Amino acid sequence: LTSYYPRAIDPNLERTFRLLGDLGNPHLALPPVIHVAGTNGKGSTLAYLRAIFESAGLSCHVMTSPHLVRFNERLVTCGTEMSTRDILDLFKEVESINAGKETTSFELITAAGFLAFSRLPADVTLLEVGMGGRFDATNVVGSPAATMIMSIAKDHTKFLGERLDQIAFEKAGIIKQETPCIIGPQSQDALSSGVMDVFTDVAHEKSAPLYRYGHEWSYDVLGDKFILHFGANIFEFPKPNLTGSHQIGNAATAAVGAILLENHFKKPVN
Repeated sequence: LTSYYPRAIDPNLERTFRLLGDLGNPHLALPPVIHVAGTNGKGSTLAYLRAIFESAGLSCHVMTSPHLVRFNERLVTCGTEMSTRDILDLFKEVESINAGKETTSFELITAAGFLAFSRLPADVTLLEVGMGGRFDATNVVGSPAATMIMSIAKDHTKFLGERLDQIAFEKAGIIKQETPCIIGPQSQDALSSGVMDVFTDVAHEKSAPLYRYGHEWSYDVLGDKFILHFGANIFEFPKPNLTGSHQIGNAATAAVGAILLENHFKKPVN
């Protein structure tokens, strides 16, 4: 893919919409989408969400990037990594339909994943942003069930900006009209840089309900568990197996998402 499409990064949604149109707009036929952006914590939060939903008997499509060990990790359909044979057949089909038109490898992979997801029924689609958010190839889903923005730090400054508030604005590009957005814990540097103000302003402009850590929800760690405070309700969860205090924040953010979207699904999310 990188030899066919050598342009590694070129933030732009026009090529993605064009390719998806050629494929029959599979991004419009996905199970309910939870779209996750941020500098750190995206992958862990998606993993927690998947574990929560699958333990409730729900099936998940999952798209992540990059992979840790092998490419197949990036595309999970109904809870199972796609086989190498199926991925190669899928890419061959998408490349044939693309017919040599300009795109990037990530855009082609993203479009191929949406095509695969649209062909198999599932209860939820868990979607990780590749870079930034506003012009990321994943940011073509017009009406996700919810969006999440995790910890903001300096990343891809050539494309996203040098300041944390600039980076936050790019990540906030996934916030959609009247769609709930959950904001995970932020560092003191990020808060001092005004990232929460950026999220609040963008959400207000789009009439999107905002659920911010430290405002609409919070958590306390007590021994081997953490207590989630969400509105007037209190929930108790075991500490995650992944080490690091930041993982508790990621798990708590995932729990907020699961609680918030419980009525979207055919089975209760406990």
